[in-house]
Amino acid sequence: MHANTSQDCGSPSLSNPCHFLDLAGLNHFVNNSFVVGYGAAIRLAGAHSKAVGNTTDGCKGHHIYIAGDKNIVSANTCFNVGFGVTDNTVDAVYVDNVGWNSITGNVMLPYPNAATGRSAVNLNSSTNTIVTDNMFAPNGAFNWKTAGFIRGTGAGHVIASNYGGGASNLFVRKSADESVTSSATLQDDNHLVLAVEPNTTYEVTAFIIYDGATTGDIKVSFTGPAGATLDWTPLGLITSVTASTGQIKTGHDTFADSEGVGTAGVGAGNRAVLQPHGLLVVGATAGSLTFRWAQLASDATATTVLTGSWLRAQRVA
Repeated sequence: MHANTSQDCGSPSLSNPCHFLDLAGLNHFVNNSFVVGYGAAIRLAGAHSKAVGNTTDGCKGHHIYIAGDKNIVSANTCFNVGFGVTDNTVDAVYVDNVGWNSITGNVMLPYPNAATGRSAVNLNSSTNTIVTDNMFAPNGAFNWKTAGFIRGTGAGHVIASNYGGGASNLFVRKSADESVTSSATLQDDNHLVLAVEPNTTYEVTAFIIYDGATTGDIKVSFTGPAGATLDWTPLGLITSVTASTGQIKTGHDTFADSEGVGTAGVGAGNRAVLQPHGLLVVGATAGSLTFRWAQLASDATATTVLTGSWLRAQRVA
């Protein structure tokens, strides 16, 4: 099917309304336009079909519904996801409980200001799906529901290089020095905060440049969204070292823990580095991963985390 235009197709009385229904598989849907109507624009219920270069706008169902294995959905543009519905039941691309599909290079935008589009890609309980190089409209003037950009509970997926709120590589650099004086109470860093998506797993790495007095040293920790878990290690000097080389802390920590790290035994004005590393598993609630720190022992000489420090979360599942 090539270069067709379909408008207002489907009926709410049908069990699976859609513009184009592919039951057999081995079909190509290329450069078609689908406007409004009930149900999906394209429903791929067979295997080995392609939906490439199509435009969907305001369909009152999942814009592209994948109900078969080994299909390719690429270079499509989905406008106004969630138009004409009052609840968050519509996704740009929905994958049923199937496997081995590819969703690459698509652009997905929800209906503006209504927050009725549920998610850009809903993997449901599917397995082994490739989701790469897609562009999702960010929250703001365009809104997805709180289910997030990519959702689902299946296994074996490859999710990488998607852009928008669902970017797979999150990174923030500290843009100014920040100091704490006479306080051992953990506080949120002013800059090192990342917004993470629900139902995701991230490898977390930080590069923290700091200095302070040997009395104060530094204490570090993290906070995250409700229901999330973080297994991490500080990878910093123990507090008793007397030089910039020495034993490194590699103990296991969680969100509930904080770790004291030494200042290389040479005191304020001499920089040291710690490199926390761990695995963040986010549940159904999105939120922020925040680096936290304070002095290990309250001291009148400031402990400072310096410009150029950074925090990264690379999505791995």
